[in-house]
Amino acid sequence: MVAMPYILVNIVLSAISMVLFSLTTAALLIGIPSVKRKLSTRGRRAIVFLAVATILAGLVIAVVNILSRLVEAFFPLHLFETLFSVALLNATLLAYQFLGRRWFRTLPSTPRRLLIGVLSILVVVVPAFALVTAVYALCVIR
Repeated sequence: MVAMPYILVNIVLSAISMVLFSLTTAALLIGIPSVKRKLSTRGRRAIVFLAVATILAGLVIAVVNILSRLVEAFFPLHLFETLFSVALLNATLLAYQFLGRRWFRTLPSTPRRLLIGVLSILVVVVPAFALVTAVYALCVIR
């Protein structure tokens, strides 16, 4: 087995982290109650969600371009690792909000919140681990 350069893995994971960051952050921003009141219809919410996600992705690309021109030895790996971590935290928060509204309503408050917290972490971390493993597995020549 010959491993391909990790540059390819970094490129794929950076693209995934940028998309995941922009989508989860846009979902959190659209979920704010004051924004929900102003965007009454579902069609408007979907358009604004896509617009915010696109703007966030554009901002990330612009920041990377500006930093690469200002700093001579700039390598955006740490930036994309940070974006991936923030995206996982955002996804965990979204999963907690989703589970909190719909399930385990008969349990007392403290065990319910602990169970929902553990489940939301598992729901996010297991697919993220599978995603990173799949990217590494696809970049290996047999």
